This record gives sequence, structure tokens and C-alpha cells, in this order.
Amino acid sequence: MHGAIKIFYPLAKVLTYLGGRTSKHKSFSAQVQAVVKNSREQALQRHHRCIEREHLLMSMLEQRPGRIHEILNALGGDIAHLQQKTAEALAAYPRLKPNIYF
Repeated sequence: MHGAIKIFYPLAKVLTYLGGRTSKHKSFSAQVQAVVKNSREQALQRHHRCIEREHLLMSMLEQRPGRIHEILNALGGDIAHLQQKTAEALAAYPRLKPNIYF
């Protein structure tokens, strides 16, 4: 549980920076909604049990142009390398067996 809390708060800050909920906003911005929707689709396509932080990160990295790119470029980050490592982390998650109906 503590690990989930440590992960949630940094992601919440990033999503808020990208236009998420604040005291002035009633709902997430379209950009944040797209990130969450894409993260869900990625988890489903990969047959993962739930949306993990890597799904959210990959979804943010795939949005072009995006503020995450601005932030990473300002920090000297290698976006392609980060995408590769995130994809490797996603590949390591266990896959659920797909339901097959005859």
C-alpha cells in the first residue's frame, strides 16, 4: 500500500500540471482524459490486470506535442530511451489469459 501511495502522488502532480483537477476545475482536461483512456486501452491490449504507472507514462510519452516532452527536454531527458525502457517494463508484467468462448 505504501508503494502505491508513493507512486500516486507524483503521478497526480504530473496530471494536475497537464491540466488535471484543481480546486478551480470540476473535471480533468481533455488531455488528461486522453492519457487515462489510452492507458486503459494499452492495459487491455496487453492483457494486463490493471492500469500501472508505466501505462500512464507511456501514454504521456506518446502524446505529441505534449508538456511531458517539454519537461523532459528541459531536463535533458532522452525520450526515445525512456519509451524503450517503459515498453520493456510493460512487457515484464504478467499477462492475463484471454477469455476464449466457443
